[in-house]
Amino acid sequence: LDANNVEYVTSGIYHGASMLERFSHAFQSLDKYVILLALMIPALFLLESAYRWLVILLVIPFFLVWAGYFSYDTRNLALIFPVWGLAAGLCLERLFKIAFALAVRLKMERLKAYVSVALLLLALVGLGFAYPAAALKEKQTNQQKQIFNASLNAQLYDYIGQVGKNIKILTSYPVEFLPGLENIEVNYSFNDYASFKQQISQPEINYLLIPVNVNDEIKQAVSQNLDNGNYRLIFEDDHFIPYQFIYMKKKP
Repeated sequence: LDANNVEYVTSGIYHGASMLERFSHAFQSLDKYVILLALMIPALFLLESAYRWLVILLVIPFFLVWAGYFSYDTRNLALIFPVWGLAAGLCLERLFKIAFALAVRLKMERLKAYVSVALLLLALVGLGFAYPAAALKEKQTNQQKQIFNASLNAQLYDYIGQVGKNIKILTSYPVEFLPGLENIEVNYSFNDYASFKQQISQPEINYLLIPVNVNDEIKQAVSQNLDNGNYRLIFEDDHFIPYQFIYMKKKP
């Protein structure tokens, strides 16, 4: 509690990646939402003064700071997304008004109305085919499997796929939010050695998913058990907060 993670999340977490590599990763992680960023270019010229200054003083600087120092997770954009979305929406509205004004000038009012209705209907029908309910649910499940630490999650899914779900994991990691793994977590903070011994004495708990920042006595006990063979290390993951996934051999 007497330290903070600023140095780690702005530098250490990138494992030596250059600023150019960080920006490249940032653009890639935006995926389809990169169109919001692209809309900020015409927004600088088309929006009213107050909104233009929001883009200049808030949206663009926040994005640059995020891309350089906090793009290890797109959730760090949450603070700016409402304003970013507002600016993008206003820019789109302005572009449509310009297009419609041009249509009026070219005496294409009726065609404009027909085309608008046709495009709207096509978009609605197309969305229905492109995103059926089953596909949306599958996409949601696949994306939810990436939350928190995607690398650690993948290793968990791989291992549990081999041994089955009839296990209990003592951990501070939010396993219960991972689709299909909701009932295997026993949540524990690893902050007291006496309560730790009590927890692992329960016969149904046979695995530890333990972070590096735990009580010193617990850390020492786990290390000793790994050395003497009572525990077996399944995997380690050092993305974000390092974790060890450990099998505890229980005496019959």
